[in-house]
Parts: sequence; structure tokens; C-alpha cells
Amino acid sequence: MFSQTTLNLLPTKALAAMSNNLTAKTLAKSSQVSSKSARLKKLNGYLEVSTTRGGKQTVEKVRAKDSAQTNLAEAAGTASTAALAKTLSIASAVDSRDTSPALRSF
Repeated sequence: MFSQTTLNLLPTKALAAMSNNLTAKTLAKSSQVSSKSARLKKLNGYLEVSTTRGGKQTVEKVRAKDSAQTNLAEAAGTASTAALAKTLSIASAVDSRDTSPALRSF
């Protein structure tokens, strides 16, 4: 960008101003990259979860879609088990009301 002899010819105030300008541009680009990265992670289903253990706070990246799909699969398994239990309880109730033919004649 600049040679060392060119930088040696510039006054100190100009060098400070140029340094401040480059720092501001770097921070602006860093901010843009950070926001784009956060948006991409959010669109891919990652969430930041902060937890406190032993007085220390840690931040973890969690894949929300995977955990949601796991929870959905577990809920579906629970629902099918509940449906099976309901079916079996209805079947046993019908069996208990059904009396033998010998008893029906009385």
C-alpha cells in the first residue's frame, strides 16, 4: 500500500488520521461479516444458548433443527404408545363386558 519511505515523509498527525481511518473501516467490515455470519447461522438453525455452571457463564451453539426433530420423533413415539395403550384399554373394557353364552340365558 505505502512504502516505508513514503510513510516516513508523512507528518505524525496524518499518520494518526490514516491509522484511525483504517481502523474504522476494519471495524465496519468486521461488523458486517459478524452480522452476516450470525444471520447465516440463524437461517441454518443454530442458536446460542448461555448457561451458568459454578458461577461461570458459557455460550454454546446448538443446532435447533436437529433438537427439534429429535423432540418431534420422541413426541411421535410417545403419542403412538399412548394410542396403543388407549386401544388396549378399550379392548379390555369390551372383553370385560362380554359375558359368556351360558350366563346370557339367565
